[in-house]
Amino acid sequence: MHGNLWQWCQDWYATEYPKNNVTDPQGPEKGEYRVLRGGSWGNFPGNCRSAVRSRYVPGIRIIYYGCRLCFCLD
Repeated sequence: MHGNLWQWCQDWYATEYPKNNVTDPQGPEKGEYRVLRGGSWGNFPGNCRSAVRSRYVPGIRIIYYGCRLCFCLD
């Protein structure tokens, strides 16, 4: 799935990650920008990986920004 679309994340963008090891850091409670991860077909190959993150205002609509839907089947 990497490289198809930048994926919107629920987290607000923080300029710095926590200094210590944290599982699933949530980021700030409020913010101006949401996190985008993974790069898209319009980027260089090095940007098409889940460790790459970017930010943008939540209301923007661009053809290479999207989301991944996950379903939990019990």
